[in-house]
Amino acid sequence: MKKIEFIKDNIHQFVTERKLVCKVHRFTRMEIFGEVTDRYESTINMAMTGSACPVQYEGTINGKNAYYRDRHGVWYLEIYDGEIMESNVIFRKEGVSSEDIGYSGMLAAEKRIMKCSIKFSKKTSEKKKE
Repeated sequence: MKKIEFIKDNIHQFVTERKLVCKVHRFTRMEIFGEVTDRYESTINMAMTGSACPVQYEGTINGKNAYYRDRHGVWYLEIYDGEIMESNVIFRKEGVSSEDIGYSGMLAAEKRIMKCSIKFSKKTSEKKKE
């Protein structure tokens, strides 16, 4: 892991780069038989590129470029078809955040990224069925 050094008031602090690398699974069971009816999976490989003002993550979701940003209580996640450009956005979710910036904000951001990745997987699988 890459170490980033911060120097403030002659105090040295070392922070390890934070990464979110995981597979997220979501499935729905029929109430009567307990059979799996819908299953969505997403693969996330994102690195935190800003930890405060703003909280930012960049990387990929299901092999597509993705960017997450949270600042001043407003967050959004965009997934792109190709380069990270506004014209290439194929999926966008946004909302209001109430967490403080810092560790709790990072955990909330990662939870949002995981939830949005499942919504993206569901949306793309529904398009394939059409």
